[in-house]
Amino acid sequence: MSAELLHSAPPRVLFGPRRPVDTGAGAPPRFSALLLVAVVAVLCQATFG
Repeated sequence: MSAELLHSAPPRVLFGPRRPVDTGAGAPPRFSALLLVAVVAVLCQATFG
C-alpha cells in the first residue's frame, strides 16, 4: 500500500471497528492477548527491572 493511498483512505478503512489490529496471520484472540501480555511484561521489566 502506497503512502498516497494510506493518507487518502479514511481512518475507518485502516482501523476497522471490528478488528483494529491486523495480526496478518489470523492468530486466535487468546494468542494475541497472551502475546500482548508478554510484550507488556518485557517492557515493564526493561523499564523498572
